[in-house]
Amino acid sequence: MPQSKTNQERAARIGRTLGHYVTKELKEAESSSEVDAETAVTNFLSDLRHYCYQHSLDIFSALDLSYRHYLDEKAGIDDYLDKEVKS
Repeated sequence: MPQSKTNQERAARIGRTLGHYVTKELKEAESSSEVDAETAVTNFLSDLRHYCYQHSLDIFSALDLSYRHYLDEKAGIDDYLDKEVKS
């Protein structure tokens, strides 16, 4: 099992993902040199909803579960995945 990430590492990972998304998708589509963080997150989540719809994934269930993971991670609980499997 891979070592668990710190919350700082998790935030950095999504920061890199959003950076790639902004550079490759938003700037090209909107012909804009500046995309603020809130716009990037909003567009990323909108596109994620389209992806989930096209792949018959329940975005609301995923959002709910991700929020529970976030709360556990924020509280410093490393075994949140084990708890989800057992419940």
